[in-house]
Amino acid sequence: MFKINFWRQLKGFFVTSFKAQLRTSSSIFVGFILPIIFIATFGYFSAENNQEIRVGLVVRDSFEHSERFVQELRNTGLFTVNMATKNTLEERLKAGKISGMIELVEKNLVVVTINEAQPRESAIIIQAVKSVMDKITVQSNDLFMLYDLQTQTVFINRTEYMDFILPGLVGFSLLSSAISGTAFSFLSLRRNNVLKRLFAAPTSPTAFILGQSLARSVFIFFQSMALIAIAYIVFGYSPKNEAEGFWQMLPIMILGLIVFLGLGYIVAGIAKSSEAASPVSNILIFSQFLLAETIFPITNLPTWMQKISQILPLYNFNEALRLVSRDGMSLLSTEVILQLAILTGWGLLFYVIASQVFKVKY
Repeated sequence: MFKINFWRQLKGFFVTSFKAQLRTSSSIFVGFILPIIFIATFGYFSAENNQEIRVGLVVRDSFEHSERFVQELRNTGLFTVNMATKNTLEERLKAGKISGMIELVEKNLVVVTINEAQPRESAIIIQAVKSVMDKITVQSNDLFMLYDLQTQTVFINRTEYMDFILPGLVGFSLLSSAISGTAFSFLSLRRNNVLKRLFAAPTSPTAFILGQSLARSVFIFFQSMALIAIAYIVFGYSPKNEAEGFWQMLPIMILGLIVFLGLGYIVAGIAKSSEAASPVSNILIFSQFLLAETIFPITNLPTWMQKISQILPLYNFNEALRLVSRDGMSLLSTEVILQLAILTGWGLLFYVIASQVFKVKY
């Protein structure tokens, strides 16, 4: 009889709590709408920046008509030409700062180095070089002057800003929804005497807590999945290993959600009212939002602040998710396991504290 009642109560609490989450505007705004605003803002900003094609140019003294060749390249208006030494431009190409490199080597030899990971930019560069060569050949007094074009390819998978920011925004969504949703939900139930009426009936506290937790977990998890779907559809976001990378992201997201829910139970336990919970929640959420490498790298911060940032639970989550989605690492790689181990340690600490301060009382 207890088993039947327990599972029936668990199902009832789950459904009721899930419906309540759908009606909670603050939870939807902080955990879903706000991250979408960030994705749209930084996604379009990144897309605008990627419209300009930058090309490196190396000019040797022995190349004929070099000044005219350079001028005609600039006149195409298809890309920005940056002149530097070959070693400098090779470093810029590897870093993704330029899309290709043009070398005017000797006499009429032109060597173009393109990136296979950027087919659109590569095609534009090669076509522009051919057009310049044909134009100079036709307009030159020496119609028998033939340019020799050689192409060589490299594969450099340039990291887009969306690849950096999306894992951070997923972490922010999980953290903010877990803390705010958990804390304010229980405080609201207590303030409105719902708990008092609830436990006047033969109700299982375990079924109540599990039902609330499962409903909140499912709701928050689908919010995060929706964020990834929007980034994929609108901005073409995709993990480095595509489907495999996506499936490896899921366990990290589930672990992060479990850990952050523990932090939410702590806030619900120590705060006596919604007014008291609000500043505590904001400090926990937005301090990590700013310091945990959510939307910008922490390399410009002072060294001591970087060390603090690297032990924050949101930082460990963001770093693990980026290692898998952006860098293509496996869940079993040493770097990912290290970040997940620290995150798990935080989770154990949170639930130990929550077990002491969180009580289902009215």
